[in-house]
Amino acid sequence: MAAPLQVPGRTKPRRWLKYLGVSVIVFALIIVAAMFTLGFVRIAPPVAAQVVDAVTGKPVPGMNICLQAQDLGRSLLESKTTTTGGSGRLFFTPSVHTEFLRSLRGYWIRVTDPAVPVGAACGADINFSELNNGEWPSSLAPDGNGRSKYFPVALLRGDADPYMSYWGAMHRSMDFPIDLRIVLIPFLQNPEDCKQIADPPLAQDCRQLNVYAAAMSLRTNLNLESRTRAEALCSELPHPTISGTCEGSFLRVWLQQQIAHGNIEALRNH
Repeated sequence: MAAPLQVPGRTKPRRWLKYLGVSVIVFALIIVAAMFTLGFVRIAPPVAAQVVDAVTGKPVPGMNICLQAQDLGRSLLESKTTTTGGSGRLFFTPSVHTEFLRSLRGYWIRVTDPAVPVGAACGADINFSELNNGEWPSSLAPDGNGRSKYFPVALLRGDADPYMSYWGAMHRSMDFPIDLRIVLIPFLQNPEDCKQIADPPLAQDCRQLNVYAAAMSLRTNLNLESRTRAEALCSELPHPTISGTCEGSFLRVWLQQQIAHGNIEALRNH
């Protein structure tokens, strides 16, 4: 009797090849997504902060806040504004920018007092041209409601512009933007009151700014004593660029006032 025919058994499919193929495809998709994100997507995180007075530590309501994101070419990616509430708090929602190969330089928060038109409401570095052309207050005292006036400040999270000249007292690096504390320096009638600030670098910035403001407050006075006093104040400033900007800004307005009032004698003594 013939032996039964032996049929070879079917080989089992190699499932690991299937899994390997799927893994390779998933990995490739992840790489493509990462390249797309790096090349196209820029994310500005949320910002939650409180604005406070450098001397008293109390919240400062009613301040204008502007957030701007810039690429490395200084092109504007986004601009948003808000105002601090009664508790001095502000909040910006996160935002996503899809611009091909535009590297994010960083984002700025500029804080300005609507009662003090020194510097624009928005912008990155507060530069010397803004200081020179700013409408500095003639009175450094609080207003009739007891509200202090405040110097503008710009805070950066990112790369500073190496070609921009700015005053460090109005330019700070930004810490992590959640639960951020933004300290504003008030205008003071006596720069010596800056000693009340516990942080030594901030107290030094306070004195420099208030010495500058004291000189600017004399610009509309027509007497020669005011000019002498302003020049003395400007000479106290630590950097030649700042001191020179102070003297030039004072003289520009002071001479305009002399011309407007026909004070020829003062012009001859200039």
